[in-house]
Amino acid sequence: MAIVSVALIACIAPLAIPVENTNFRLAAVLLDLFVALRVYSYSQTSRSSSLGDYLRFLSLGLISPHLAYSATRYTVKASLKSELPRIAIALLIIPTVWFLANHLVLTKAGKNSWIVNHLIVVVAFVIIMQSVGKCCWGIWRLMGLRSKPLVDNVAFSLTPAEFWRRWSWPIHAWLYRHVYIPAGGRRHFYRATFLVFLVSALLHEVVGFVGLGRVTGHWTLCFLFGAIGVVVSPTIERLARRGTSSRIVARIITVMLLMVMAVPALVGIHYFVPLYYKWVWLMW
Repeated sequence: MAIVSVALIACIAPLAIPVENTNFRLAAVLLDLFVALRVYSYSQTSRSSSLGDYLRFLSLGLISPHLAYSATRYTVKASLKSELPRIAIALLIIPTVWFLANHLVLTKAGKNSWIVNHLIVVVAFVIIMQSVGKCCWGIWRLMGLRSKPLVDNVAFSLTPAEFWRRWSWPIHAWLYRHVYIPAGGRRHFYRATFLVFLVSALLHEVVGFVGLGRVTGHWTLCFLFGAIGVVVSPTIERLARRGTSSRIVARIITVMLLMVMAVPALVGIHYFVPLYYKWVWLMW
């Protein structure tokens, strides 16, 4: 119930922004959501009553990646010489891939085949998010924050469960601590897993609701498929242990599951940023 309250609090203020200002509404709800998640984590975890500790965790400008509170702070020493090239390369890749993807979507194959269009969008989305992750990682390291890439080489994921461990670790850490463990963790694997994806779906639907002014349900579908993928991941892992050919089959199964999951997710994004040349059958 408390987590539902967090989601509701996050969407109150942005609703005051006119619905035609979609970008401002999205930015406002994301900022509100990050604050709400941190406030919840701090209230559930911290034993400190220090205002300074509280404000440091909230993070001025919300630049810190951490959403789950920890009293222990690990720092790193990073040089401009090592991190600036990482950031620069990532910033170069993002518009380049965006331009190429748009060009490919408008080719004859992209226009005439939804599957081709979807494959182009998925590959471009993964590369762009990977680059965004590297860029954020470089900035965090320059700030002295111990972290890892926001999106950590998801293409190497053997199972859907591994994909989610590599994807957006700040919210993964928050969900693990405040949803998965309280729901029973490994002792109640199915219940805890589906509850995690239900909460994640709720948070994404809140963002979509604020941006569009209505709930479409696409994120709920996405995370339902995501939960199913995690539930079958142990079976995929056992298959992969049988040998090289079985490992290849396991990766193919994982890619197929992730491609299906990507459909409602990318349709949800398409409402705000056009990704497909023509899209009718899953937009409502």
